Amino acid sequence: MKFRKSIATGEVKIPSQFLKERGSKYDHDYCKANMFIDILNRFRIDINNAIVIGDAENDICMVKFTGKGISFNSTNVRIDDDLAYHTIRNQSLALILHFYK
Repeated sequence: MKFRKSIATGEVKIPSQFLKERGSKYDHDYCKANMFIDILNRFRIDINNAIVIGDAENDICMVKFTGKGISFNSTNVRIDDDLAYHTIRNQSLALILHFYK
């Protein structure tokens, strides 16, 4: 959200890392997976050392990309049934520590 003189203008600016670039694996213009890939590249993190947590349709690409995504109280059946490596139906993220030791 953009602000002018400490007042929200109502304008939203999407960071460029979310935008589809040439060679992107995904067809839509804005994608969390693009941001995730950018973070992995920027910090030189191997995909096998990354964890993604998703709960809705807009997380599908990101969860699918990692292969070890976690569904956390998801509202999307596809994430729960087809994509997530683990599914958590609890209010605490502490369970993630048990999956990745």
